[in-house]
Amino acid sequence: MASLATVAGAIDTALDTLIGTRCGSDRRTNLEALAAGTTKYQLRVDHLTEIEGASSNVTWQAATVTVAVHHQLSGAERTYTEGAMLIDQESLLSAAYWRNIAGVYGVEEGPTLQSESGRVGNTISYSMAVTISITG
Repeated sequence: MASLATVAGAIDTALDTLIGTRCGSDRRTNLEALAAGTTKYQLRVDHLTEIEGASSNVTWQAATVTVAVHHQLSGAERTYTEGAMLIDQESLLSAAYWRNIAGVYGVEEGPTLQSESGRVGNTISYSMAVTISITG
C-alpha cells in the first residue's frame, strides 16, 4: 500500500505543476508575502479512516486533502478571476484530476469548495477539499 506521505508528495508535485509554488507553511493563517503575479498554495493531508472493501481482507486508507490557493494580483482582478483561477478550479474540483495522481485509488467525497474566492488587499484566496482513498 502506498504510504500517506508518498501520496502527499505526489499531490504536492501535481499541484506544483497546476498552480505554482507551495507556501512555506501549510497551517499558518497569516500568509507570507507574495510577489505580484505569484500564485502559491497551502496543502494539508490528514489521515481520516480505513475503508473496508467487499472482502474484509481488503482495506484502503482514506485521507482528507485541503488546498488553499492564494494569488497576489499584478494587474486587473478580472484578468486572474476570469482566467487562471477558473482553469485551476476546474481541475481542482474534478474527481478525475485527483484520480490521476499516483497513489490515489479513488475519490470518496467531494471535491468541493470550502471557501469561495475572496480578496484581502491585493491577494485573492479560496480553498477546496476532497476525501481520497489510497491504493493498495
